[in-house]
Amino acid sequence: MITQGENRVLKMIAVGSDGDNMPPCGRCREFINQIHDENLSTEVIVDNGVIVTLEDLLPHDWRK
Repeated sequence: MITQGENRVLKMIAVGSDGDNMPPCGRCREFINQIHDENLSTEVIVDNGVIVTLEDLLPHDWRK
């Protein structure tokens, strides 16, 4: 993504080894947060039928 000049993420999904949706790891959350300020509004699927924003998962942004 980055090598192609992309840095804005609209939706994010992580899938576990069992094939179920799961929250992305903290490292991934932080990376997506840091590459573009608007990524805090990225929709993240954290469970089947449960969608939150990246800001919900990172409520205390250390850059603010």
